[in-house]
Amino acid sequence: MFVSGLNVGRQTSEGLELELDKGDFSRNGLAARLSFTYTNSYINYTRLGNGNSIVDPINQQIIGYNAYTSFCATHGTDPRCAGGAPAHAAAAPCYTTAGAPDASCAAGSIANPYWNAPVQR
Repeated sequence: MFVSGLNVGRQTSEGLELELDKGDFSRNGLAARLSFTYTNSYINYTRLGNGNSIVDPINQQIIGYNAYTSFCATHGTDPRCAGGAPAHAAAAPCYTTAGAPDASCAAGSIANPYWNAPVQR
């Protein structure tokens, strides 16, 4: 088995841990423990040699999802919407069985399940 890795970013993590102990269960049968942990971690992805980052394909999928929302139907130049819809599709509340947008949602059309959904980042 061969496993390799590629450094594609930089991660920064910081945090705080606190634990308070009271009593000794083995001596008097009564003990208490309270603990708290806070972690703040983030990753900055760097560009690879081809100019893309490792998360670019995921971001394109999110833009594709957003393209079917009512928000993107009226805000096509918003960065969350631009360039994501397939060439044959436009955001519409319904589609015909052939896949064409149907703004009137005529009988037999298929409702767009993403139409009223919020856009994602």
